[in-house]
Amino acid sequence: MPKPSQLHQFLLLPENRSAHRALENLSKSLQQKRGKRLFLYGPSGTGKSHLISQALLEYRQSKPKIKYRRVTASEFAAQLADASAAGGVPEFQQQYRDLDLLICEDLQALQKRTESQRQLVLCLDEIETKGTVAIVSSTTLPGRWQNINRKLIDRCRAALSIEVALPSPQSRVRLCRHFAQLIHEPMPASVAECIAQTIQGSPRDLHSVIARLVEDAHRRKCKLSDEYVAQFLESEIVAPVLPMKIIIQVTARYFTLKVADLKSSSRRSDIVHARQVAMYMLREMTTHTQIEIAKTMGKADHTSVVRACQKVEELMSNDSRAQQEILELRATLSAG
Repeated sequence: MPKPSQLHQFLLLPENRSAHRALENLSKSLQQKRGKRLFLYGPSGTGKSHLISQALLEYRQSKPKIKYRRVTASEFAAQLADASAAGGVPEFQQQYRDLDLLICEDLQALQKRTESQRQLVLCLDEIETKGTVAIVSSTTLPGRWQNINRKLIDRCRAALSIEVALPSPQSRVRLCRHFAQLIHEPMPASVAECIAQTIQGSPRDLHSVIARLVEDAHRRKCKLSDEYVAQFLESEIVAPVLPMKIIIQVTARYFTLKVADLKSSSRRSDIVHARQVAMYMLREMTTHTQIEIAKTMGKADHTSVVRACQKVEELMSNDSRAQQEILELRATLSAG
């Protein structure tokens, strides 16, 4: 009997079903060394990275010795720059050619990076002849990119292209119920519909609002009644949004660090943790996109924000100290 798909962890909706099916089908190409390319596109927050993560988990289970690399386009460019400075471009190229699977996310970040675009084209062409599977993603279709090598656009257009769109009203209702179930929080259908009608954004937007709603309800010891939820959503919409610089300053001060530390590339463990918390607070307490947050924090693309928030959420689910940090920071920021 085959093992059940790990992709069930990702809520299947009309907006992501085609991408889910395509990623599952790539498993056969990996086993048979048949080079395939898949191009996923859609707005930030629709779940492209999440879906890829779940697929990668399944690939690794079905093929434990799989050789793969997963990078953002910005990471690819940074690695190339380091290799070029050290005179190690041939070694860099080899790392990306002896693979079963290459995943490169957020290709729109390569705009104006001419040499990185050229190297990625060379890489895609060579690994295809070796039967390597390539999964690439972007927030938009290749035709909307600016200052991008025509050859790279052509390679992406030649791939199987699938959109992961923003959820419809019906899908938003399902997402609300799904997110509530994940944290074992009863949510009446009328409440899910109210949230879905008010928050017309991405799954990430809905998840963020529900997390704040449940946290507030527990603090006030309230049930998720229609009246309470309507009042909460009204306050969410009209509440003044703190400037990002204030949130960063408060977070840095909380961890006894400087703002420059949070925006640096330091890998010191305490700085890394504080930086991740800052990104999480920016996502939770502002209406800025993750791309805008990444830019403010000195990162090249939103994937760094996605991973930082995932890490913080993971810590909060297992570590009471991490939960306390977030509660104290939120209280400090809310108090002005």
